Amino acid sequence: MRQPKISRGLALRTSLGAAILAGAGATALALAHPAAGQAALGTMSPAHIVQPAKTKSCSSGENTGCVSGTNSGEGAGIFGNNTGTGPGVQGNASGEGDAGVFGVSTKGFGVEGSGDFGGVSGFCTGSSCSGQPGVSGDSESGPGVQGFSTSGAGVVASSDSADGVDGTAAGSGNGVSGASTGGSTAGYGVEGSSSGKDAGVGGFNSNTTVNLAAGVYGFSSEGYGVYGQTGSSSSYGLYSEGNAFVDGEIFTSGSCKNGCTQTRHVASFASRTSQPTIDDVGETVLRDGAARVALAADFANTIDLSKPYVVMLTPEGDAALYVASRTASGFEVRQVGGGRSSIAFAYRIVAKPYGLKDERLPFQTVPNGPAFKQNRTVHPPALRH
Repeated sequence: MRQPKISRGLALRTSLGAAILAGAGATALALAHPAAGQAALGTMSPAHIVQPAKTKSCSSGENTGCVSGTNSGEGAGIFGNNTGTGPGVQGNASGEGDAGVFGVSTKGFGVEGSGDFGGVSGFCTGSSCSGQPGVSGDSESGPGVQGFSTSGAGVVASSDSADGVDGTAAGSGNGVSGASTGGSTAGYGVEGSSSGKDAGVGGFNSNTTVNLAAGVYGFSSEGYGVYGQTGSSSSYGLYSEGNAFVDGEIFTSGSCKNGCTQTRHVASFASRTSQPTIDDVGETVLRDGAARVALAADFANTIDLSKPYVVMLTPEGDAALYVASRTASGFEVRQVGGGRSSIAFAYRIVAKPYGLKDERLPFQTVPNGPAFKQNRTVHPPALRH
């Protein structure tokens, strides 16, 4: 088995692992006698018990420590216990890529620690620690680092200036993967929160493939692929800075007079047009067979006045009307045949939005295929109970 290349020390508060070997070229190990009753832990008979403050120096080969222990029972190859404030086992390594503490187990954990304030604690304090972790896990097939808790968090990470958790995957795996298996009462597979102005969860993709790479991907077998909610009526549950493409129908939810509840709303459908348009509606009065209607200032500010707009009329009386003229400021309505009626009428204006190119039913590439729709099942690693 290869020795992990870890350029940092590891301090175990109390170690009950399998075969812990101190790396060569370091102050090997300072182990305390087990207290009364601990020497018979399981079938453990520690191979080496070194008196406090005693050290041993040597020059050994790879995977061979100055102090080593082998146990064929259920106990530890080497056991360290400290009833004071120091670590139960401490290892230091001065060589590049070497480990301060290195453990190997063919069935259990290579290194295991337990304590009141943490089972295993790692610190990187050297001059080359910038960007280096205090604890590093390496695995050829399973998880590099695994945490389990019966009540709290399995793994907790925090940082004063950088990322609390940083995950990287060089292959087809996930940089960070989370799963929740609690059934109907399950929580989130991955949860992010922020007390600042930035998002609780952020997704970024630097791939330049058009209409294929996604910053955030959501998939659900029955429910919502992505769900957004806001607690303010002036905010938005979903915001898109750019074009929004929907491969399917768009529904809006509204209240109704009868039959609606908190969870049962009326679904209405968004209309579709062959080209980008913006509408405005209103009512006014025809007097003596004529009327001049000015475009509302806020509406005129949003339309392309260099292009023609359409006006549809609905008379609210016995008279036929037509649009006599249209300008950038408004339009004129007259009664057919030169009549001089005075009636109310409604109108609808359909114009081209300002700043958009004039497209009519353009073809659009639809994101599709396994490269985008990664609706794969996540299988979490088996946890130790």
